[in-house]
Formats: sequence, structure tokens, C-alpha cells
Amino acid sequence: MNQRLLSLQGIRADIVYEVIDFMETKGLGNIMRQYRKIEKGESTYSSPAGATAAESICQHTGEHLPDVFLRISVADQAVGSWKESKWNHDFYRNHCEEDGFARDLCHLQRRQMQGRSFFFSNDGRIGILSDTAQQGDLIYLILGGEVPYVLRPEGDEYLFIGECYVHGLMDVIKARKRAQPDYDHSDTSWLDRLHEEPIPFDTQEFIIK
Repeated sequence: MNQRLLSLQGIRADIVYEVIDFMETKGLGNIMRQYRKIEKGESTYSSPAGATAAESICQHTGEHLPDVFLRISVADQAVGSWKESKWNHDFYRNHCEEDGFARDLCHLQRRQMQGRSFFFSNDGRIGILSDTAQQGDLIYLILGGEVPYVLRPEGDEYLFIGECYVHGLMDVIKARKRAQPDYDHSDTSWLDRLHEEPIPFDTQEFIIK
């Protein structure tokens, strides 16, 4: 094999359906503008199944739209010393008056959005990805990876575009759940044996150039 090629295993989790123009979403103020458009039903997006933007976004995790956008804006990362496993507006309201919280939150949001765009997926998910991504790029969950990745098919190989944040679809446990809908996702013991036993669900081998 060409030593400049990388062979990996994973599953195709979704497809980039629409990338929202980078210049329209750049900056924290534009994050809120996108949220308000969707909240008011003014987004032109509709999923391949015909659902509105708000319906598509909320159906995967059952969260309210404000909580979804808050988590996307920080890519679910902790703000400074404020550690939280699940972001929501209750958490925000409980801490927003604390010294330094608003500053650290804005800094994290700007860092997460730098060089990135919003996107909708074929399955009606929303997230952020590289501003070089295009409609039709593929989202893969790669074994050993901590986040999903965007790849672009080029013949029998793939061009690596970058990592992404896809709300509600961020790890290999979700990959197995997607490959095996009846899988009990509370059982994570198989993760400790990935390098010793066959992978317990079907994966795809693909070449990245």
C-alpha cells in the first residue's frame, strides 16, 4: 500500500445535507440569529423526510431548541472551571452571574466557531464543521476517534476534511447503536476489548489520502 495513505475502520453515520454560508454564521451574534430564524420557523431548511428545522433538530435528543443551540455553540465543552456533563439553560442561569463565567463562555464560543460553519445533515441533525466542507460530504465515526470526521469521496479513496460536532452523534457507542438498533447502549464492556476481539458490529474499511 502507498505509505502516504491511511487505512481506517468505522461507519458512515450521516451525510452533509446543507452547509449554512460561513459569512452568515461567523461570530457569536450570528449564532443567535440562526437560532431565532429556526425558532420562528423562518429557516428554509426542511429535512429529506419533510420535517422543519426545529422538528429535525429536537427529535434526536428530545431537548428544547435553546438547549441544543447552547450545547452546539460550545461543542459540549466545559467552560473554564465550570464542569458540566450536560449543558442546558438551567445550568446557564445558575452560573451566568458568577465572576468570569460570561467571559469564559464567550471566549469558548468564539474559539469553537473559528473557521467553522453550521450545517444540517440528511438525518436532520445540526452541528458545526470546517468551513471547507460541502454538501454531500460524508460524516464518519472512526474507531479510536473521539469525535466524528468529515470525509469527501474521491474515487475509491477519501479526502480528509476535518473533525466536526454533530449534536447527538458523537462517539463509537452511537455508532454501534446505529449499526445495531436493538443494542443496549448501557453495556460498554466491549470497548475494553476492542483490540483483543472482533468488533461486535459491521464496519467499513476506507482509505484516506
